[in-house]
Amino acid sequence: MIVINNIIQNGDAHLKNFGLIYKDFKDIRLSPAYDVISTTAYIKNDVPALHLLESKKWWDKKHLLKFGVESCELSKSEVKTLFEECIVATKKVAKEIESKLKDENNNDKILVLKHILQLLKKEEI
Repeated sequence: MIVINNIIQNGDAHLKNFGLIYKDFKDIRLSPAYDVISTTAYIKNDVPALHLLESKKWWDKKHLLKFGVESCELSKSEVKTLFEECIVATKKVAKEIESKLKDENNNDKILVLKHILQLLKKEEI
């Protein structure tokens, strides 16, 4: 979720937007994502709600990978694999947005979709 929220610039990703599912004390998982939005579509210069690497900014790939290793106790290989899964997903969503834009007539929706598409297609994430 850290990677996706960073890519789409979700400045509303605060701690209450991350949940856990407990089956028992040995089986604790992150809940499915919820309340995910691109806040910069509405607030141009919005920043992340939470500090990451001691700063509130939209980080690039290098820094997100560093966070995964240093703060999430993942190996470099695990971090790269998980990051690439996010990139594959964002490319799939970008295609869906492009398809939706062909049929959309509402100007407000078009602006938001184009903003998100631009973020998903950034060359250097």
